[in-house]
Amino acid sequence: MRFRPDFYPSVSPSQHEHLRLLAKKSVADLLQVAATYDGLGARTRFEMLPPLHGNPDVQSICGTVTLQASLEDIEAIMQCHVANTAESQAFAKTVETHVKASALLLQLSPSMTINWAMIESQSSVMRHRDFVYVQSREHKVINGVDTWVSCTHSVKIDGCPPLDASLELVRGGLYASGYVFSAHPSEGTVRATYVLSVDFKGRTPHAWTSTTLKNWCHALSRMQSFFDARHVGRLSSYVRSDMEVKSIKDVAYCHKDNCRICGEVVCPSCTEKKDVALPSGVRKLAMCTVCLHSKFEPEKLSPRLRQSRSWPDEQNNARPPRPQRWSQARVSTDALDIGDFTVPRSRSLVVHPPVEPEPVVAVVVAKERATSHRRSRQRSVDHASYEEMQRVCQPRLSFEADGDVDLFDKVF
Repeated sequence: MRFRPDFYPSVSPSQHEHLRLLAKKSVADLLQVAATYDGLGARTRFEMLPPLHGNPDVQSICGTVTLQASLEDIEAIMQCHVANTAESQAFAKTVETHVKASALLLQLSPSMTINWAMIESQSSVMRHRDFVYVQSREHKVINGVDTWVSCTHSVKIDGCPPLDASLELVRGGLYASGYVFSAHPSEGTVRATYVLSVDFKGRTPHAWTSTTLKNWCHALSRMQSFFDARHVGRLSSYVRSDMEVKSIKDVAYCHKDNCRICGEVVCPSCTEKKDVALPSGVRKLAMCTVCLHSKFEPEKLSPRLRQSRSWPDEQNNARPPRPQRWSQARVSTDALDIGDFTVPRSRSLVVHPPVEPEPVVAVVVAKERATSHRRSRQRSVDHASYEEMQRVCQPRLSFEADGDVDLFDKVF
């Protein structure tokens, strides 16, 4: 967005001192609010806070989360003090999705600036809001814990009046809001707290502005996703596995599988698959990168139990052959095929003489009694059919696995 030339402000020494004191007081208020909100656990938590100083027009929300990063990394990325500017751009693109436009208006000191930002509205009947605020970033030590604070507070300066009405923007107010990052002394993580106290101004009810406020505060969860993906990317060269992050946005991990040769943990969606000629046909099998480019015999891929680990007496003591599965067993000619089952035919040894049916005497029965009699006969037939199925359809052969196996191969 282009601004007119006189939009950029110029402050006098007295105004500069006033802005410095205002930023200092805002940092103290932000630390006080963040200290009263103690969210536990690594999951992002949000909580609506009471209005600031009893003003019902101000909506306040607070969120907290644990970030897999160091305090120096967070400070360098948020201040763009990194050698690779693409990382800061990726951070802004991932985290600050609620910001439609922003500009640096004036730099008062290395740690204090005057900025302008336009926040996107989440309601179709609500206009976008813009803010002119002073931003102060300080490094403090609170109760022996290294803490880095980034605080924002709205200001009114003669050189920054509300923009033209043709842009359909409403100037809002932002009070003692920002991030508080506290480093954990032993775990190497950072506890992040985000506090927002916003007056959206205008005549929009709180039911519509609350969605915009929550989406604004959800920048903390997007920040967690960014640093989680960055942390996993750094560890990828140290982990002996083919697992990888499929979605950086949601930080969703692939489902686990095992290599059909060595048992290494792989992901069929990430790794390449190789065509292998099996007795049942050509199949594509997921393998690790080592076995994928090595020579192997397809006979080793027979569907049977695979050893989960090598034992020290494996070479000395020869193991007996494993029992065959029911699908590999040879069935005699005297067998019966029922669907997916192939079971030996069981013959009855007792021959029962045929039973002549007794004559039925005509008896007048009530309608209800006849219906009950038909139901009982049907239950008897169903029970007899169930017993016949139990006799014919024998279950598949099964056996207990040895102590050196803990999972089954897929049956192809």
